[in-house]
Amino acid sequence: MQIDNYITPAAVLQELGRRVEWRRREIGITQQELASRCGVGKRTVERIEAGHDTQVSTLIKVMQSMGLGDRLEGLFPKAERSPMMALEKSNSLPRRIRKQTTGKQGWKWGDEE
Repeated sequence: MQIDNYITPAAVLQELGRRVEWRRREIGITQQELASRCGVGKRTVERIEAGHDTQVSTLIKVMQSMGLGDRLEGLFPKAERSPMMALEKSNSLPRRIRKQTTGKQGWKWGDEE
């Protein structure tokens, strides 16, 4: 299954669980061995492979213990200066993102009709 923007988070967890199990079997270790390498319980590995929710830190430990830690780099692109930041000669991102309003509207109590 292709993981993309159109599948539900539950379906992503199911697919990731299948991939963890496949990789574990590919490298020839048991769930208990994987759990020991990660410092988690065997039940945690069972739950991940079954597609249940898990902590991100646990998933990172699982990936690293199976030799996939370098793939974590692909989760988010590296932060780089945008062309607009270069034009503005700014080296940092804005601290706050504010939504722009289309027109000025006065403040109201809320009980006006």
